[in-house]
Amino acid sequence: MNIVAFAVALDRCIGCHTCTVACQMEKGLEPGVALIPVYTLSGSRDVPLGVYPALYLDYVPRPCAQCQKPPCVPACP
Repeated sequence: MNIVAFAVALDRCIGCHTCTVACQMEKGLEPGVALIPVYTLSGSRDVPLGVYPALYLDYVPRPCAQCQKPPCVPACP
């Protein structure tokens, strides 16, 4: 039995959604279907948290971990 797992360095995620696009292209998914959605801790896209000038924006990708050789891993910066 092969177990596939990978870790995401959340401090390096810039919210570019390249992992999502790579997965969509590899799997031939329809537009709008994402097996790797990228969330923000604020709950909505690109709305920073904190009080000015100490604003921050944390992205959290949620990979599906279904592929043996996931296309999202090399695509991630």
